[in-house]
Amino acid sequence: MSDFTFVKGDDVVIRLDGEILGGVIKLVCSTQNSYKKIEEFLTDIPVAKIAECSYGILMTMNSEFDNLFENSCLFDSIEISDKSKTVIYSYCHVDSVESTINAKGIIEYKVKITAESREVK
Repeated sequence: MSDFTFVKGDDVVIRLDGEILGGVIKLVCSTQNSYKKIEEFLTDIPVAKIAECSYGILMTMNSEFDNLFENSCLFDSIEISDKSKTVIYSYCHVDSVESTINAKGIIEYKVKITAESREVK
């Protein structure tokens, strides 16, 4: 049998530039892999491919932190930690901020962030 571990949302702490960020309903982390082609001069013959990796973070929040993300689009780090590990995303910038009012009148904010590097401790 395999051992499964589940992390409760109460055990996760999200920090933005060292400060605890509250009001996060959902956090989706993704990796985007791509590459750049280097081609011969005046031809389309590929000489090399350079791999590039960036990381996407999509936060859904129920608090009014939209001003925080609209006023400053660059952040040093976003840190996500639980009891067993910490994931640090560095060199972050905000791609978009979207607000949605649902049927109950609650405003949800979706913030899309791209980070250049990721470190797991």
